[in-house]
Amino acid sequence: MTEKQCREYLEYLNTLGRVPGLSNIKHLCERLENPQDQLAFIHITGTNGKGSVGAYLASALEVAGLKVGRYISPTICDWRERIMIGRRMISKRDLLQGMELMKQTCEEMVTQGLSQPTSFEVETALGFWYFQKKGCDIVILECGMGGLLDATNIVKTTLAEVFTPIGMDHEAFLGNTLAKIASQKAGIVKKGSIAVSAMQEPEALAVLEQACKKEQVPLFVCDPAELDRVKYGLKKQSFRLSGKHKLTISLAGICQIENAHLAAKTLLMLTGCDRADEADQADRADCPGQPGAASLALAKLRKKVDLGAIQKGLLQTEWPARFQVLQGKPVLVIDGAHNRPAAKMLAESLKFYFPNQRIVFIMGVFQDKDAKGILEETANLAKQIITIRLPDAARSMDALALAELARAFNPNVTSADSVEEALEMADLLAGKEGIVVAFGSLSYLGRVLKLRGAETRKKR
Repeated sequence: MTEKQCREYLEYLNTLGRVPGLSNIKHLCERLENPQDQLAFIHITGTNGKGSVGAYLASALEVAGLKVGRYISPTICDWRERIMIGRRMISKRDLLQGMELMKQTCEEMVTQGLSQPTSFEVETALGFWYFQKKGCDIVILECGMGGLLDATNIVKTTLAEVFTPIGMDHEAFLGNTLAKIASQKAGIVKKGSIAVSAMQEPEALAVLEQACKKEQVPLFVCDPAELDRVKYGLKKQSFRLSGKHKLTISLAGICQIENAHLAAKTLLMLTGCDRADEADQADRADCPGQPGAASLALAKLRKKVDLGAIQKGLLQTEWPARFQVLQGKPVLVIDGAHNRPAAKMLAESLKFYFPNQRIVFIMGVFQDKDAKGILEETANLAKQIITIRLPDAARSMDALALAELARAFNPNVTSADSVEEALEMADLLAGKEGIVVAFGSLSYLGRVLKLRGAETRKKR
């Protein structure tokens, strides 16, 4: 398969849309000899923060000397970012080889009367194939949407299920109440693992507790009371966990303390390297109980991961386009806030880090997102809002329509024909001492990063 053929095949798969369910992915992986069964996973779901938590986990495990696969979506600059080992994307050679195998296998399925797997199903199977081929010690596996019927939920060898904050998103697929959405996400809980959750709304937490009780899985919840000496900053942030472990991170945004807390607690509960009280230690020693690949991976984790690896890993974590602050005149903040809960967190971060400063927004969202809810949380903070159409024009909300909606919350709104034009307009409107915030869909933020990186190099 050539690069051109690969692009064309991916474009074809993208036309198939989303089809929740595990039937297709099971048939596909069976024909690939179930590579996922030879791997061990930390499975992450939730509404926001999955990528950040996964980045923290991967970084700490890599510092400990483990070979860590990571499967994420969506990506920022390159499709290959969704399948990584360490900080390296899947190579072009392996991508073409793997995609040729996926295409042949899918064609065999269709000739046998089975359905053509969707884009996400093919990508998930490709990730399993690649991680098994490269001999990963553990894989950080991020759900695409929901959990119960998500293609990633075919895995059986899970060490831990990790739940970031659950909110309203993808209601058309997951349900129109928090309990229904939480029930879908709780569907990844499996016997023999542990579950670790961020603090949740009571309605969502009750669902997680019930699911864990049913599967006899211990649930550890990140209580904010476990943290003290919390210090916020744009370059460094720190906190003390359980009254004794100082942890420092390099990612900005007030939500990152919560994300780092969740990642650290997951590793502490899995490895037992946090010698707390005897009862907790007994819980950790008793689980997970998965056979094969999972038990081998757990033994390796417990041998190699210590507090030093967790501390160093959290500090070294990088994760672009999540309240990423690019210094300049004006300062540019890029953030993938694409739903109401994320927009609320973005607004809180802007008010905390940049109080009483002139802020100009650049905003673009997909048609199926709650643009009104996003604007209700953020629009009053901006002196000016510039709307754009996303690169995926078929899925994007029209820039003019988004501008019209935004005017209900802020009269100072205009639209731009391109990302380049939007950045130029925003710089002028913000002035050298102002703040430009590009947010909404991650699909255009990679372009923002590339443009600003090029401008920075020219100035040097």
